[in-house]
Amino acid sequence: MKNYQYQILRYYPDVVAEEFINLGIVFFIPEERKLISKILENSSRLKSLYPGIDSKFVNKLLRNINTWLNTKGKESLDQLNHSDFSSIDTITHSILSPNDSSLRFSDVRSGITLTMNQTVEDMFIRYVTKFEKKHESHSQDDHKAWTEYKKVFEKYSIDKRLQKPEIKVKTTFSEIEFNHGWKNGRWNFYKPISFDLATEEHIRKKAWEQIGFTQELLTSDMDFKLTFLALSPKIGDSENLNNMLISRLNHNIANKSISIVFENNAEEFASQLSLELKEYSINK
Repeated sequence: MKNYQYQILRYYPDVVAEEFINLGIVFFIPEERKLISKILENSSRLKSLYPGIDSKFVNKLLRNINTWLNTKGKESLDQLNHSDFSSIDTITHSILSPNDSSLRFSDVRSGITLTMNQTVEDMFIRYVTKFEKKHESHSQDDHKAWTEYKKVFEKYSIDKRLQKPEIKVKTTFSEIEFNHGWKNGRWNFYKPISFDLATEEHIRKKAWEQIGFTQELLTSDMDFKLTFLALSPKIGDSENLNNMLISRLNHNIANKSISIVFENNAEEFASQLSLELKEYSINK
């Protein structure tokens, strides 16, 4: 029988909400002073669940962590005295400090096994790869949202004024593109999004995706105004869901503004936007 310790490597798209995705697992066998790591180096879930995140960057970081564990981590083990090393987090904390960053190791856990190699494979499947599957794509739903708002915009002759911005918004971990926008000193971006989904679970999941997206967007140095052009939920406690979306997605920080408008206010929003565009055309 072998005693072992392990930690799960997690990605937190929204640190405040404590929502996470398991991306790897690291084991330590004390009696052998041995580290074993299995890190998912290309997660399909990152981009599908959190389109605003630079998944290529995170995947590269995961590969670097795995490489470090298999080289520098094992070298560190050899240099440490037994008395200096009582827990696996002595090593993992040297890679990722236990703070509020998006990539973190879990608390230290332990177990006993007869077959360590089989345990590693079984637990990697249990905690990581069994969730690596194609997730529901919301792109068609979001296209429907744009189609609905475009009908209203056409009445005010503003749909053609909203072009795809050539600029990308540089954030801490990503470069984010928008398909609709215009500039009047600062960029005004518009993001169609549908919360008119099949279940409350899907609605809440998508809401947390967008909350994580806005958290990342707010790390940019650029001044901007983003408006979510949303289709509201039609099932469950829709009023409560709408209030949750408004409270969590609306932000006003310095010269950065994020807000959400629903289809019942589309006409009023289009009318106001039309006035802003006309005023800008006159004064520029």
